[in-house]
Amino acid sequence: MMVDEGEAEAIALAQEKGLRIILDDRKARAIAMRLSIPVTGTVGLLLKAKEAGIVSAVKPLLEALDASQFHIGREIYSQALRLAGE
Repeated sequence: MMVDEGEAEAIALAQEKGLRIILDDRKARAIAMRLSIPVTGTVGLLLKAKEAGIVSAVKPLLEALDASQFHIGREIYSQALRLAGE
């Protein structure tokens, strides 16, 4: 399984430093999880931001991402809204 150079470097650094990594690419996430590196994606960050009171709503942010060609699967989109209580 191949990932781009930047993702490979980020995975290596997260493993070396014992850090959580932010990844959205499916292949990169799979590799990180196989290496027992905790992974969070963009949608997870948005949910944490709402939980922390940094943003008041997740839906407009998900809509903006969707409009910018950032692919969010319908199941993840729905689940995020449910978890955000929206």
